[in-house]
Amino acid sequence: KYAALVGNESLRFQTIFYVFYEGLLAFRLARTEADREHWRLIGQKSINTYQTWVKHSEWNFENKLLLLEAESHFSNYEYESAETTYLASIDSARRHKFVHEEGLASDLLASFFIDRGDVEKGIGYLQGAFSCYEKWGAFGLLKHLRGY
Repeated sequence: KYAALVGNESLRFQTIFYVFYEGLLAFRLARTEADREHWRLIGQKSINTYQTWVKHSEWNFENKLLLLEAESHFSNYEYESAETTYLASIDSARRHKFVHEEGLASDLLASFFIDRGDVEKGIGYLQGAFSCYEKWGAFGLLKHLRGY
């Protein structure tokens, strides 16, 4: 059943997260690097893959798809859609008990607001991300982040 999701390769933990983080990184690079279209296409490929996977397990993939879509909107200067989709990703991660991904989505939403000049709102979401990381037990990450 799952082999059809990724071609001839069975769906593995590594594949799920490789596609997810490759997409997030690609959209970040689409905002900062000269070869914007190259990175945007890589990110879009991740979205396309997650659109297929979410049909088989909304519980596991919905929040990740929404976060990829939020980053895509941000990269395409679609700020209202980006904000709405970040919030939907946070909500989905919370409902599905992925506290670490709720933290990541909150962290990226914080960056979104800070990059756009709304530092106060960004700090609020960053505090939410820290709370999620603490619940998850990511004390090394918190120590690193608080060191800056």
